[in-house]
Amino acid sequence: MLGTVLDCGEGYHYIPYGENISIPVCSSALGDFQISPSLPEGISFKDGILSGSTVVSTNMRRYTIHNETSFGVFWVEGAILFPI
Repeated sequence: MLGTVLDCGEGYHYIPYGENISIPVCSSALGDFQISPSLPEGISFKDGILSGSTVVSTNMRRYTIHNETSFGVFWVEGAILFPI
């Protein structure tokens, strides 16, 4: 991939199960981007922000975003919280 490398921070983003989130992950990622692999069900990405609410548990996974001029990566993990 050629183009500008986006700063998507370091580390990973944890999304608690069923909690509505809005997490900035790539501050300079404005506009439309392709994401691979697909984000967990219930989570979307727009203008560098992950938002929504997880409906399934997922392992930590690396996501790549790209468009015609830019690309970047970030890590996301979502978990189910079991009642005690």
